Amino acid sequence: MSVSIDALILRIALANHGACSRTELIQAGVTASALSRRIHQGMLTRFDSNSFIVAGADNGLAALAASLRRFPDGVASDFSAAQLFELPVQQ
Repeated sequence: MSVSIDALILRIALANHGACSRTELIQAGVTASALSRRIHQGMLTRFDSNSFIVAGADNGLAALAASLRRFPDGVASDFSAAQLFELPVQQ
């Protein structure tokens, strides 16, 4: 049974708080033209040269996740870390 490209993109992005990279999408079998169509249709928003945020994701959390994926030695602390681990926070 084949998985649709949209479902594949969503599965990857949702596992990463709404963020995904061009590299991992291409490695999963998403073609460059299919990726371009999803960007044009608004399913994906470019975060940086290699990262995207899926439509409907919490933009702040997805941007943080994309940043941490781009800089693997980076860290999240305080409010950002609480968001990543879905912990309750007082604002």
